[in-house]
Amino acid sequence: MEVFLKPNGAKFVTYEKKYKEDARELKAIVSGESPINWEKALPIFCRHWSRHIAHGSVLETEWNAKFVAYEKKYKEDARELKALVSGESPINWEKALLVFPYIS
Repeated sequence: MEVFLKPNGAKFVTYEKKYKEDARELKAIVSGESPINWEKALPIFCRHWSRHIAHGSVLETEWNAKFVAYEKKYKEDARELKALVSGESPINWEKALLVFPYIS
């Protein structure tokens, strides 16, 4: 997997060898040689990141299989983690709140 860091970094050199035209344009943008032309830059970024979709799908499938095993072993913890990841409030969160008497 290529990681775009900076034009002189080792990982960029690997990227540059593989994707010459994109690398030349990105180098000009990142170094400040040319202003960011989003019409030109956005498709380059999209091409770069879209190369990783298949690998991301494999990683997600592996994660889901591991989580199923975790869920079987640690039911309550898995339920709480799912709630946190999905943006739900933790189970019984309201019990952790301090109660203040009404002040008139």
